[in-house]
Amino acid sequence: KSGGASPGGGIPHRAVLKYLAWLRRYRYRMHLDISRYFPSIHHPTLALLLFRRLRDADTRALIWQLLRSGGEVYHTPLARRVLDGPPAVERGLSLGSYFSQWCGTFYLDGLDHHVKRELKVPAYLRYMDDFVLFGDDPGVLAAQREAIEDWLAAERRLVLKRGCGVVRPATEPAIFLGYRISRSGLSAGRKLRRSFRRRVRRAAEQGPEALLRTIRAYRGLLLF
Repeated sequence: KSGGASPGGGIPHRAVLKYLAWLRRYRYRMHLDISRYFPSIHHPTLALLLFRRLRDADTRALIWQLLRSGGEVYHTPLARRVLDGPPAVERGLSLGSYFSQWCGTFYLDGLDHHVKRELKVPAYLRYMDDFVLFGDDPGVLAAQREAIEDWLAAERRLVLKRGCGVVRPATEPAIFLGYRISRSGLSAGRKLRRSFRRRVRRAAEQGPEALLRTIRAYRGLLLF
C-alpha cells in the first residue's frame, strides 16, 4: 500500500512490487533521500514524539540512556573521519539494533502523514529514509519536493541529500531497495549481485553447511 514501510519480513518485496506497479501507471517518478539520516536524528525531537504515549519514568530514563549511547558512537575517531567531523550534540542513532531501526522508521512517520494527508500525493513509498513519489505532472512533483524539504527542516531538523529529487520519466529504469526496476520488470541490482558473490565466496571457505545457509538466505532475493 502507499505510505511508509518499515524493515521486516516480506515488506521490501511488497514495496518493490508496488514500485513496479506505479512505475507502469504514472509518467514520472522522484527519488528523495535524507543526508546522513541516522547520525542526524535529533534526540530531544525523537524523545518528544515517543513520550507522548510513554508516561513511565523508568522507561523514559532507559530511552534517554539508549539515545545517548547511540549518539556517542558518532563521536569516535573513526566516525569523525568517515563523517568529516563530529555530528551535532544530542544527535545520532547507532546502527544495527532493533531499537534504532524502529526509531529510524518511527521518526519519519509524521512525514508519511504529511505527504498523504496534506500534500495529497497519490503514490508514495518510503523505506526508512529512502522514499519516492510518483505522478503525471513534473511541476507538481517539484513543488512537493520543496514542501517535503521545508517539513523535514521544521519538524525533524533534517535535510535532503544534495542533488536528490530530480524528476525523471517513468520509462527510465530505477534502482530501489537493491533491485533494478523498469516497466518491463525487475531484477537484482549490481550491489545485490556483488554482495551475493562476496557472501558466497566467504561461505564456501567455511564449508558446505555455511554455503547452503547463505544460498538459502539469498534465494528469496534473487528468485523474486
